[in-house]
Amino acid sequence: MALLTSPLRALVVWRRRRSAANRLGALPDHILKDIALSRGEIPFVASQDADWSRFR
Repeated sequence: MALLTSPLRALVVWRRRRSAANRLGALPDHILKDIALSRGEIPFVASQDADWSRFR
């Protein structure tokens, strides 16, 4: 049973990070500038472990 949990968890985490990257990438440049984030930093920021539910 533990073997099934790990791949499923990895899939959920990957989907959340991908969703965060897509949401950040969809923001206009002036909003990214306001939050001090460049488009090149989006993959790094989205890959960090964080509570992404606060950005919904």
